[in-house]
Amino acid sequence: MGVEGQLSREGSRLRGSASVLLVILGAFATTVVTAPQLAAAREAAPLNLAGSAASLRALSASAPCPSTTATIVRTEGAGTVLDFSAQNPMGVPLHGSVLRSQNRGHFYELAGVSVTLRWGSNAYELSHGATFALGCYGQAKGSNVFYPALSMLSGSATLHAAASDPGGVLTNEGLYGPIPGQQIHHGYTFHVIRVLRTPADHEHLLLWFANYANQPTGTSTIVTRDASLVNVTPYVGPRPGSCRHVRKAILHSTGMQSVGGGQYVQTGTSQYFG
Repeated sequence: MGVEGQLSREGSRLRGSASVLLVILGAFATTVVTAPQLAAAREAAPLNLAGSAASLRALSASAPCPSTTATIVRTEGAGTVLDFSAQNPMGVPLHGSVLRSQNRGHFYELAGVSVTLRWGSNAYELSHGATFALGCYGQAKGSNVFYPALSMLSGSATLHAAASDPGGVLTNEGLYGPIPGQQIHHGYTFHVIRVLRTPADHEHLLLWFANYANQPTGTSTIVTRDASLVNVTPYVGPRPGSCRHVRKAILHSTGMQSVGGGQYVQTGTSQYFG
C-alpha cells in the first residue's frame, strides 16, 4: 500500500503505528517555508506525502532546505532527548549532542529535560516537553537564501537571533522571525509558546512531520522580550499570509476548510498587540 492509501483522510486510523511512521520518516521530503501572501501560492500548492494538496501554511520555495545540524550546548533536568527517525520510529535517546535536520528524517522530543541549542549563530532555548524539527525558511517567495527555522509541534522556544543568519520559528499557526531587511541588534530575542488542543499521539506526530493538511490544532503565542518587533506571518485569521510587525500575537487554529480543487486553507483566529 502506498503512502496515500495509508494516510487517507477519510479512512485512516494510525494511532500507535510504528510501521507507518517509519514510512513517513524514510520518505520525507522537506518543505521550505516562505513569508509572502498565501493567496499567491494557491496556484502552485505543493503535494505532501499523502498525495493530496498540502496545507497552504507551508509554501515551497525554489530549492530544498540544505542539510544542517544543531548542537545541544546546555541541558537542564534528569530526562532525555528522544530522537525519532526511520531507523527508530518510536524514538530512542539521542546519542551525543548533535541534532540533524528534518530533510534527513529526524525530529525530536524533550522528555523531562530542557535544552539550549546552538544553531549557526542563533541560540534556541527549548522547554521540556517540546517536540520539534530543524528546518529552514526564506524571507521571500522563490528565495534561494535560507535561514534556520525551528518547526515546533508543541512546547516553548526562546530564540536569540543572530544578524548573520537570522533564525525563525514555525508552528501550524504561523512563521515568526526578525523583520526582513531590518538591522538585528545584539540581544534580539522573542519567545514562542505552542499549546495543542489535545495531547499529541503518534497520529499527531505523523500529521505534523509529514506536513499533512490535517494538522493538530492549537494556539501559538509570540512575544518579544524587549521593545523590538517580531515579524509574524499568520496562517489563520483575517488576511492570512500578510506579515504583521508586532510585539505580541496570539494565533489559534481550529481546522481546515476546503476551497475546491484539492486545496485547503486553515481556519482560526488571530490577535495582535503593539
